[in-house]
Amino acid sequence: MKKVRNMGPVLSLFALLAKSSISRILAVAAVMALAEGALFRGQIRSEAIISFEGAINSSHISAIFLAALGVIFLILARTEGLMGDRSRSTLMRLRLSGTSIFLIKAVWNLLCLALLFIVQIWLVIGMAEVHARISDPGYDLPWMLFLAFYRVRFLHCLLPLAETGKWVCNILLLLAFSVAAAGGIGKKNFVTLALLFILATCWFTNLFGRGLADAACCVLYAAGIGVGVWTMRKSLAADQ
Repeated sequence: MKKVRNMGPVLSLFALLAKSSISRILAVAAVMALAEGALFRGQIRSEAIISFEGAINSSHISAIFLAALGVIFLILARTEGLMGDRSRSTLMRLRLSGTSIFLIKAVWNLLCLALLFIVQIWLVIGMAEVHARISDPGYDLPWMLFLAFYRVRFLHCLLPLAETGKWVCNILLLLAFSVAAAGGIGKKNFVTLALLFILATCWFTNLFGRGLADAACCVLYAAGIGVGVWTMRKSLAADQ
């Protein structure tokens, strides 16, 4: 019973976070799915013969995903700021420490951002099925997906297959975004939010070049996590 009581404030905060942001996050994911589906469908209809990889590149799926990522990132960051202003009394009644509240917000942000990645991966799988049905129903769908996720830079960053460095980079990306958004949108945190999004854009679009990208992004995302935690601790110390 004691463990249940201890989990009560945590679950209450998760419910408060969900009430504040989940509908908008699902709306962004739905708009992303509709936009990508329409562009991809138009691309494979406009060309007599086009490969799945070519259709993914030509329909600019990566740009739509990055736009959705940026919008959700801002929604999460803005939600934390609004909760601090409007729900201060509720947060105080939960009797959670400032550090606990920050960590719970970061975990919620992580789940929401991971959801976007999962939705995007399933969208690509659905697009592959549509492409195979239209171009060649007998085509080996798993092999086509494997080649696409290996050859297309955006897809390979999204789902790195057996490449450990990119998995580490993805995990650090999600953690850095989650920690930064948990700090809300403030004058000091806004620069961190902007730099993290620019870094993610550069990585997904290969603007860094192949050799430097993984190591540089891992270091910079880790630095972003450190800055977010340091800012949180400094803010909590100032409030005491």
